[in-house]
Amino acid sequence: MRHDPRTTYAKTSDIKGRTYLEYRRDMKRKAIAELEALPWIKNILQKHYPQANIRVEKSGGDRFLWFLRRGGVSREADYIAYIGDKQQKIEFQYAEKETLEFYDFKISKVAVSKDGKRVPRGDVLFLYIDKPNQKYALLDAEWIHQNAKIGEVAAWRTQAYRVPAEKFKKLLIEDQDLGELINRIDAKNALLNFQSKLYQQMQEDLKAKIEEAVANNAEFSIAPETIEGFFEACFILSMMDRCPQQISSWLERCCSFVHQVKSLKQAAMVSFSLDFLYFCSSSDEEIDLQCVARSLQHLHDFVNECYTDEGAYKSGDSERLCEDTQHALFVINIVEDITQDMLYYHSDALPKDNPLKPISQIFQLLREPLQTAWYIQQQCISEE
Repeated sequence: MRHDPRTTYAKTSDIKGRTYLEYRRDMKRKAIAELEALPWIKNILQKHYPQANIRVEKSGGDRFLWFLRRGGVSREADYIAYIGDKQQKIEFQYAEKETLEFYDFKISKVAVSKDGKRVPRGDVLFLYIDKPNQKYALLDAEWIHQNAKIGEVAAWRTQAYRVPAEKFKKLLIEDQDLGELINRIDAKNALLNFQSKLYQQMQEDLKAKIEEAVANNAEFSIAPETIEGFFEACFILSMMDRCPQQISSWLERCCSFVHQVKSLKQAAMVSFSLDFLYFCSSSDEEIDLQCVARSLQHLHDFVNECYTDEGAYKSGDSERLCEDTQHALFVINIVEDITQDMLYYHSDALPKDNPLKPISQIFQLLREPLQTAWYIQQQCISEE
């Protein structure tokens, strides 16, 4: 796949110990905050520039990706703001910890090198949310350059501009809408974390099946003609970090399983298989995109039909609503990832009547994401 010059690609050490599914989960945490904050940022800029017409969009527009095929970090700004006739880049950061000695900013975001000197960028603003105190600061690169010192940030394994807390806190501003934004971000992260635990459970379930076969001196076999058996085959290959040679034929079989789904557990198995096979293919490899798009829509529709008014999901006569809800979230998480990747890499190849719509907020395909987050926090997380 051709490298994008705007992207710093990850080293092997950056993603060591994570599968691609886990990498995408980790990248999605920042995306949740960025996408939830977009309308709030527009309102904040309107307060600071009351005479100007304000428009704010994510860098990359509708085809914004929160993950990259090879890992890594995009060099693009988080947002592009149009303030009257002026275009301004917006970098978005937020602090989780209540007590910080320094507020850190990456050198490359703040300054450029000219004649051996660091010169502050003139086209970027920094919007920083102090989450524990529910305050924010809006500042430019010049202020950071003048008030920070260059120092090592252990978590980043590199140097950065470090603004002492006593200086930075003088800029913090209260906003009555910030608390609601933070609550939405927390709720979406609760959904993300809850669904991701299913992946760990899948590993444990397969491990237990293999151990039982060994303990009983019994034959361990996979039945690829079933949803469960096909899922096990895909799961084992994914853990081996290997892809099938005939990806197109495997994808075709996976698409056929989508229409045999009878429960949310089966939907999660098919979703995992579809995800594994889709991302096994390179971004320029020919695959049946219409088959994938139809499968995504079918899985989304199936999950929607399982929604209950209390925010949970239930399939059939199941009484295990927490398990069903976890499976539903797992499906939607994958559907949104593949949807956005297809729109980014394959939009020109998709038919005009394809059912995929850009993802503008994480978990937007859920019926009532905040209601579901409340349900799992009240009924499910306490059970773990």
